[in-house]
Amino acid sequence: MFKNYERNLGLKLTGYTNTASAFLLKSLHELQPGGRLAYIMPIEFLNTGYGSVVKEELLKDGLLKELIRIDAEKDVFPEAVTTIVIVLAARDGVADPVMFSTVESLAELDGEENLRCGKSASRNALNPHSKWLNYFEKHQHEIRKDLLVPLAYYGNFSRGIATGANEFFALSWSEISRHRLPEKAVSPCITKSAQVKKPIFTESDLLSLRDADAPVYVLDVHGKPDTAVKAYIKLGEEKKYDKRYLTKCRNPWYKLEHRTPPPIWMGVFSRNGYKVIRNYSSAVNLTCYHGFYPNIFGAKYVDHLFAYFLSRAGQSILKICMRRYGDKLDKFEPNDLNGAFVPCPEFFDLLDPNVFSNSQGKISEAGWIEELNDFFEKLIVATEKILETSFEQ
Repeated sequence: MFKNYERNLGLKLTGYTNTASAFLLKSLHELQPGGRLAYIMPIEFLNTGYGSVVKEELLKDGLLKELIRIDAEKDVFPEAVTTIVIVLAARDGVADPVMFSTVESLAELDGEENLRCGKSASRNALNPHSKWLNYFEKHQHEIRKDLLVPLAYYGNFSRGIATGANEFFALSWSEISRHRLPEKAVSPCITKSAQVKKPIFTESDLLSLRDADAPVYVLDVHGKPDTAVKAYIKLGEEKKYDKRYLTKCRNPWYKLEHRTPPPIWMGVFSRNGYKVIRNYSSAVNLTCYHGFYPNIFGAKYVDHLFAYFLSRAGQSILKICMRRYGDKLDKFEPNDLNGAFVPCPEFFDLLDPNVFSNSQGKISEAGWIEELNDFFEKLIVATEKILETSFEQ
């Protein structure tokens, strides 16, 4: 289908483009002079890479008039699993600022005057390659871009290990013993987000989970499997785990991708603030977390980055990169995080390195310390601006 878009419309779409976005693009090209359209669709295209093409087309000829985010999606669409946006467009030759509005209750949908309480952004300031979800926020911040660099400057986040059959690969200590699997055939691994309760995770925490018989190991076969491992693999084949979507694409099917323990974990899904963990253990992680792997330069700043991620300013700035789903569920993708703004080395170097060793206990119990919050607040300025875009009431 997407080849037809490139051939007939001159639009090159990626395989990630959802159906709603494809239909919107087709409708925009068919919109006649004087015509108007309203689309109800998932909001995620505003913060994704494939959405750049959609936003670029919406901005052409002043087509886009307003975006209305439905925060009451469960009242309007009970079965929805993503946040909904209403796209209003018209081919009227008028290039007014674009309105960003939010509906928080069904009552606000009753009458056009109730929808005109949002904010508008200058069309020239809207970059189709930037993330647009932050334009809906009531309280905006101007960030000090002169003090920030992309996270990729220090390293990168990678998704966790995708097993394709957690029931088979995730193991507790009792299961390892019952199947007589050798220790060399398993690796310590966080298999569920809820297994980590505090922002600092140590080897002692890992051992406590093991003693509680939590599934904190993953099958990790190297070389030729021994008799016990062969028997366990055969058991998995009897249960057809080797026929799953991911497993059948691997050769052999039970061989997982290699990972080393990352020093920072970032929760994939969140509500009301993301989950970030400083990992001091020997555990790797499944897809419940993304793992940060510093480069040679970034290894010096792992603690600095962790403190920044925990801070109020860090949470506010990284929020720009989140993808929004239904029921106020947020999600990070690794590339979203890798392009997120973090402090430059010169700013990090102003932070007393002793603050980490002196504050671990406080961070572990409370999740933050005020001294770090105050330090990172210098990165943002409270204003009715967001990034470099001014809003008009």
